[in-house]
Amino acid sequence: MSPKKALLKFSNALAEQLDKALETEQHGREPSDDRDALLTELQQALDLQKKLKDDLQQYKESGSVNFELKEKAVAVAKDAVNRWTENVWGLQSYCINKFGMERQQFDQSFNIADDFDTLP
Repeated sequence: MSPKKALLKFSNALAEQLDKALETEQHGREPSDDRDALLTELQQALDLQKKLKDDLQQYKESGSVNFELKEKAVAVAKDAVNRWTENVWGLQSYCINKFGMERQQFDQSFNIADDFDTLP
């Protein structure tokens, strides 16, 4: 057998194998409304995934800086809250000592709740 005929025979055999493989792979992929709907849903999910990954990357790049700034802002706010809580207690002590008010009367007059306290 000549090399040309052997190559042709091999090429034909390979083409048959590829045709069989193609038929096997196409089985279950016949066009239908359900398949089209699922493919559309898949594409939407892939688009959403890409958008979310892009958003995540944006937050990754600036996330640590923003997080540190927010932590500092929380610490400043907490200090301010505790400072004003101490100021209210100072005013309460002054009113009790100067005007003879009861602690409950002061709390009721200024709508101070029972759980009014500094933040840990």
